[in-house]
Order: sequence, then structure tokens, then C-alpha cells
Amino acid sequence: MSTQQPPHSDSSRDDDLSRLLQRAYDCEPPREEFVASLAERLEAELDELSTSHAERRITEVGKQASTTTTGRYWRRTIRSIAAIAAVAVVVIAALIGTSRPSYSWTSMLRALEAQAWVESTVEDAAQQESHGWFSQKNQLVVLRTGDEIQWNDWQDGLQSQYRSGSGVLLRERLGEDEPRSTEASLLAFLRAGISGTEIDDARGLTVLSESWQKVGAGENQQIELNVILGRSESDPSPLHLLVTLDPKTQLPLKCQLIGDHAAVSSTVRFAYPEEGPQQVYDVGVPRDVVVRDVVSPDVSMRTASIDPKVMPQADLLLPTTEESPAPVEAPEEPPVTTVPDEPATPPVDSAIAAADADPLPSLDISPPVPVVASSAEMSRRVDELMSVCWDSNGIAPAGMSTDEEFFRRVSLDLTGRVPTVSECREFMADPSVNRRKQLVEQLLSRRDYATHLGAVWRKMLLPDGVDLSMYGGSASFEEWLSDRFRENMPYDELVRQLLLAEGRVSESGPILFYTALNLKPEQLAAQTSRAFLGIRLECAQCHDHFFDKRLKQTDFWGLAAFFAQISQPEGKMDRVSPVLRVADTDHGEVTLPDTEDVISPHFLLGSSLDKSDHAPSRRRQLAEWITATDNPHFARATVNRVWAHLFGRGLVDPVDDMRIDNPPVCPEVLDELAGYFVATSFDLRDLFHVIVNSQTYQLSSRSVDDDPARTLHFAQMNIKTFTAEQLYDSISVATRLEPLGTDDGSLVRSSNVSRQSFLEQFRAPPGQVTDYQAGIPQALTLMNGGLMHSATDLRSSGILKSLEAPFFTDEQRVNTLFLATLSRQPDDAERQEMLDYVLSKESGKAQRLSDVLWVLLNSAEFTLNH
Repeated sequence: MSTQQPPHSDSSRDDDLSRLLQRAYDCEPPREEFVASLAERLEAELDELSTSHAERRITEVGKQASTTTTGRYWRRTIRSIAAIAAVAVVVIAALIGTSRPSYSWTSMLRALEAQAWVESTVEDAAQQESHGWFSQKNQLVVLRTGDEIQWNDWQDGLQSQYRSGSGVLLRERLGEDEPRSTEASLLAFLRAGISGTEIDDARGLTVLSESWQKVGAGENQQIELNVILGRSESDPSPLHLLVTLDPKTQLPLKCQLIGDHAAVSSTVRFAYPEEGPQQVYDVGVPRDVVVRDVVSPDVSMRTASIDPKVMPQADLLLPTTEESPAPVEAPEEPPVTTVPDEPATPPVDSAIAAADADPLPSLDISPPVPVVASSAEMSRRVDELMSVCWDSNGIAPAGMSTDEEFFRRVSLDLTGRVPTVSECREFMADPSVNRRKQLVEQLLSRRDYATHLGAVWRKMLLPDGVDLSMYGGSASFEEWLSDRFRENMPYDELVRQLLLAEGRVSESGPILFYTALNLKPEQLAAQTSRAFLGIRLECAQCHDHFFDKRLKQTDFWGLAAFFAQISQPEGKMDRVSPVLRVADTDHGEVTLPDTEDVISPHFLLGSSLDKSDHAPSRRRQLAEWITATDNPHFARATVNRVWAHLFGRGLVDPVDDMRIDNPPVCPEVLDELAGYFVATSFDLRDLFHVIVNSQTYQLSSRSVDDDPARTLHFAQMNIKTFTAEQLYDSISVATRLEPLGTDDGSLVRSSNVSRQSFLEQFRAPPGQVTDYQAGIPQALTLMNGGLMHSATDLRSSGILKSLEAPFFTDEQRVNTLFLATLSRQPDDAERQEMLDYVLSKESGKAQRLSDVLWVLLNSAEFTLNH
């Protein structure tokens, strides 16, 4: 029995209506303010209609209006009432719908817009590795597929492409019609990541149809969103996506490509980190690649069809190297297709294909070999190797620093504070030709060196934002480190003591390394590999490492397994009593995520583990392997961290991302310093001694021109921002706000309550413990906060009180303030300007000296280490 359609039925219109109703239902419910406002409007409209109808009816009867006119009036009235009723039905439906969550492509996009970063990984049957980052806030889409990297920065209008091993970063400007909305950017991101096409293939796609359903139940319930995208209703090749959503956040968990586009079975999985790549070098592009700018008549993102002409732009962000053609002025007219006189950059396809013949080299993992026997010889060797590096890159180094510049720099780097006035005068008055070397010896023997290094290492080892007060606080951990540095314990022994720490949390400083990481094997593995091996192993926690092909997911969990047999408390870590005892047990394993596979402990990159019955504990075997003299990673990672501390950037940058395609600047320097470090039994103090006594470290931060290659290759000293600790200590020393210690003039740091309060305001953001940059609140605190007020107040500032002595001339007072803050004498112009201000009035001279001190303390020259 068939059902007949009514005479007025139109199946195509019914389909359209169904689609419209589905989209309307998928929209988010209206805001309460809108519903209330609409209800008031409806009530007012009904009142007006009722009144108007009564008045109109009386008038019509009185005038004996025709039946035709009356009929028209009633038809208009009925249509108005029907329209209002329809609106009311929609509002009521929307209100009813608020109790039932709706899911759609649009609501998913809104949820994604609120995320700082979207990170994707692609799993496919062909084992094609793909990793991506998307940020609507930063207008950035990044994709790494196999050996190829695509970087699209719509905020700066740049697209870059790199093939591993090619040595060339190809870069061009994006057209004005490139996608910038969240939807267009996300579609480009998904399309390129899943199907391996180029990022621009998603332009013009819109939603043709969508539907959703619930799958699973209870806590495991998810939403499947079925979306078809195309450029028109008649698109012969629409894009069909099956997206799995989190029902609470409406964020995608994974996405699959269905239909003809899916050349292989592939799935994109999503994560939402707080931070993502900030520059193209963060995703695996070496910093020493040749940057080539290309442009085509069709400024599109389809780089495979480009017939490029070299035209470097003056305002491009990334500097070109000397291998790039000389910059020329960009023409106002579209570029012509004639061949220029200079050799044109090869087409993108050719440049990228060149990488196929030059695969990534394997990392030399042989142990470092010592080169020289004494620290003086090693310092000279560093300079020789750096000179060769500069010559090969055509770089002329900056001149040497002045004695004043060196004194201030080395004091900040080794002791964490500026020198006192008396220390400055004593150093400048020393006639010895070896006074710089003698100064280094003095600084390395002070307690300030140990306490400063303790703070630096504490920030490296303990994550920010963890409350350890119930376990004695991070200060006890910092003191433990400082004591080891002061006695110059061999660094390998220090690390072994840290990794093998046992006992109650409240009794031992090194136990906090485990407590801060909640005794979780995966967190301990990630932090251990970063801190002591210079490897970001957590990138292999959920999948094989995308950037370092040597590292597999089983390597991460194999390292985590070394920490699986540490005694675990019951309940959450924040409820554990301080009497918790950390010790090794004979049980505990880790399994591969989403599987039942138990992963046995194993060292990275093929080293074997002793599994005999009488073998040492897992942690002991790990500690011995990490600190072994034939471990190529430990010595290099430590040397790189010390170099970064002194130069503001490591030979490998970032310092914890040492991998094949992120090679060091001047690798011979890293290798030979690592060999020397091993040969001296991991003497950290001697390593500092070698580097700061080199002429490379003593180069000036000033130059007549701005050459990024010079600072990149350490041919000019980088300018470093003060850490919060350096800022407080330097203000305190410069203004004599607090007395120095009695033994060797060192600061009292660990028990200083005022200092701790200040550091809380200037605490480095999470994840940036070594790259601290002060923001606006910190700058205001510096200029107007309690510390600055005390430092420049006539009643509390020790230096201002001392300058009130009558035997000082005004010129001597100004000179002393410059020495105290900038560690140098003022030049003639500076001295005269300050004297003119101080002597501008007969009264209030002391207050004007305080103003001079305030200006100097807030100057860039004071708050930067140069």
C-alpha cells in the first residue's frame, strides 16, 4: 500500500526545509536577554494589533466600508498574527532546545576559536607521518608531512616551505585572497593534514550538509558529527568528514576523511596545548638554512606550479643569508616573466627534490673525546674553533668588551648581581695584565656563585607553578643544589644523587625533584630527558617522534619504566603527608597508552639493560647510564646549557631540543668542550672557567652595524634580559638596601622574605624558565613598587645616605651613582646633564640625587646584561 503525496507537496522543497530546520536546530540557543526582549516586543505588538483592530472596525462600520476592503484588512491582520505566532513557536522551540545540547560544524568552530593552539597528529595505513599546528589567534597553520614542512603565517602574509636536507627555506608572500577565517583556516589545516594535499586546496569550501549522533554511553559517550563540504551543491568532489567531538567542550577529538579523497585510511587526532611553535625553526627547520624568497605572477600557495623570480623583500621577517641574491627593490607592477641577469632561484620542486639525494645524516653518538689537558689551552682552543667558524661563514667578529663591560657581565653571569662600587674601583685600579683571569677566579670561589647557580638549576629542574610548601618548599631544593655547587661536587655525582634520592619528603632536598612531578613515571621521564640529555622525549609519548626519527613511542615509555617501581602514595599527591617516604620497590610497570602492552625499561638508542637477578635497581641503572663517560648526550647537553647561560642562547637552540635536524652552531666547539668536560671528571666550575676566559665570551655586545649572523654565530655577545633574581639582587647591591654577608661579601638569598615576595611578582611564565621576559605589570612594579621606593628613599637607601657626607663633591656623587648601577663612569655629556639637574635649585639636592638614582635603575642599560 503506497502513501500518496498531497496535492501541494513538493519533495525537493521538503528536503530544503528539513535542511534549514536541521541547521536552525544545530544553532546555539538564544541568549536570555534576547528572549526577554523578543517577548516584550511580541506583547507590545499584540496590544497594538488588538487596539488597531477595534478602532479600524468601528471606523469601517461607520463608513459602511465595502466587503472587499474588510476582507483585505482581515487577511492582513491574520497574516500579522500568524507571523507573530510563528516567531513565538521558534522562540519556544529554542527555549525547549536549551535543555538538549546541539552540535554542529559552526559550534565546533566556535570552540576551536577559544583555544590557544590546536595540535594534530595523523595516523594512516601508509605510515605517512604528519603533524600540524593551528592557531586562529596567531593566524598560523603549520604542517609537517614526512620530510616536508609547510608554514603559513597569514598574520604576516608569509608562506614558507622546507624539505629536510635541502638546505633551502623557500618563502613567498601570500595573496590577499588567502583564507583568514577560522573555518577557512581549519579546513585548510584538516584537508592538507589528512589527504596530503597542499594547504590552499580548502579555499571556497562550505558546509553542504551535516548531521550528528551520540555514540557510547556514560563517561565514554562521544558525538559523531557527519559533515559534507563542497564549493557548491553540484560539487563533483565534495569533502566528507566524520568528526568525533567531546560532548562537553564540543572540541574535536579525532577526524576521518571518507570517500574518494581518502587515498589511504587515515585519522587525525587532536590535542590542545597552551603553547605552540613561534617561528619556523621550532618545527625542525635548521637555523643555518639558506632563505630564498620567491614570487610568481600568480601569488598563490600552490608552490608546485610556481615559476619563481628572486625578489627578496626588505620587510620580510627572516634574514636572508649571503648565499641569497642581493636584495632588489620590489616593482610596483606585476613581475615580468623574462629571465633576470642573475641566476634565478631554482623552482620549488627542484629545490625540494634535491633533498631526496641527500638524506639526513646519522647522529654521531660516539663518546666525546678530550682534546686538551688544561683550562687555559681549552679556552684558546675554543677561540681557534670559533675563528674557523666565523671565517667559513664570512663573519667579522665584534671588538673586545671594555674592562667595565666585562666586569659587569661576568659578575652577573657568575654571581647573579652587579658589582659593588668598591669592587668596581678595586678592579679598575688593578694594574695586572691578568686582572680578568684573577677576577674570574675570585667570582667562582664566592658563595654568590653557588647560590646563583642553585637558582638557575632549580628553575631548570622544577616546573613553575607547583606548590611545594608542605614539603619544605623549593628553597630547600635550591639550598641543596647550592651546597653541591659550592663544594664543587662533580656534576655526574650531583645528578646521580638527585636521581637516586630516597627518604622522607620533608627531610631531603633532592626528593622534591620527584615530588614536584607527582612521582609520575611519564613526567619524570620527560623532565629527565630534557634536563640531562637535551632531548624532548615527551614528543614520543603518544606517537613516534616526528622530528627525531630515531625515537619511537616505546623509547619514551621504556625510559618511564625506570621510574615505575618508585613507591607510590595512596590518593592524589596534594593530599600526601610530608612523612611520605620515597624508595624503590620490586613491582610496578608501565603500559603503552590505549593498549595492554607492558613496556620493559630500556635505554635510548640501543643501549642494553642488565636484567639479571642481582642487577641494581632500575633507577640506579638509569643514573649510571645517564652519567657514564661514554654517554654522548649527557656531556654535550650540560655543555650546551652552560653555554646558553653565558651567551643567552645555546650552541644548540633550544637547549633541550638536540636532534639530527637541529644541528649546533660550530659543532666542533660543542664536541671538544664536551670531551674536556668528561676528561676533567665533569668539573662544572672548570667548565665555566674555560668559557668565560675565552675571547669569544669577552667580545663586545656593541657593533657598528646590525648583523643577525654575527650574534647567531656568537661573533658578538647577545644582550640578555635580567632574571627576576638578578633584578632584585642587583637593585639591593646597587643601592645598599640590604647588608651583604660577613664572610665574602655574598648576599643572603634563601631566607630573605622581601626577596621572595618580589620574586612572586616577577615569576617567569610557565614553560619559559630560562627565557624570562618582563611584561607591563612587572615594569610597573619595577618603576613604582615597594622595592624601588625603598631603594630610592632618602631614609632607607644606603647609598643615598652615604652620599650625604659633606666631603663628597656633587660630581663625585654623580660618578658614584653611575658606578653603583651601571658599573662605569658617566661620559662627559651624561655627567654634565645630571649635574645640571642636581644643581638646578639651591634646596632639595638630596631628592634630586634620588631622582637620578631612580632614572638609572629604570634604564635599559641597568636592566639588561650586555
